[in-house]
Amino acid sequence: MPSHRAQRPPRRAPAVAGFGLLELVIGLAVLTILASAAVQPAQQMLRARSVDQSVEGLVTALARARAEAMARAEVVTVCPRDPLAGDAAAVCANSLEWSAGWLVFVDRERRGLLEPSDLLLQAIQPPPHPPRVIATMRRISFMPTGISLNAASHFDFVPEGGDPAAPDIVGARRACINKPGRLRMLPRALPCAGSA
Repeated sequence: MPSHRAQRPPRRAPAVAGFGLLELVIGLAVLTILASAAVQPAQQMLRARSVDQSVEGLVTALARARAEAMARAEVVTVCPRDPLAGDAAAVCANSLEWSAGWLVFVDRERRGLLEPSDLLLQAIQPPPHPPRVIATMRRISFMPTGISLNAASHFDFVPEGGDPAAPDIVGARRACINKPGRLRMLPRALPCAGSA
């Protein structure tokens, strides 16, 4: 009897799982587009947080200066830090630029400058990715009554990389301070007149 063997169909090579070169290139292109779309909002969020930190720091420093002036019955001044003096040095800058931080001190000579006879109360460093902080005054001093020795003024906080001359910058804020020392926050595009 002849033996009949069942004939099997020829075996095929198993299919290779994975991506081909074309699929890989398309996938990388899509991933690159998605990543670049996420980077800009993340950078804007970091810049906005830096503006918020600077605003909070200035508000706290001004409130402390006013409270210390009333508690000590002495003039207390807030001035911009001089960035050229180094991180450890406490030197007031003779500038409207407050981006390098600020100093709070008992101003015994009432000159608006931190001198050897004065008492440094606080030195504020700028946050990471610091915003530009531009003021209308070089310093703000509070009398023992809590009233500012200076005229009403304001501070503009412009996110890092923003043009301070541009009228409307996303994330920019304005701090308005009136003569009695009251502070009010506004969008940068609004004037302080009648608002502080």
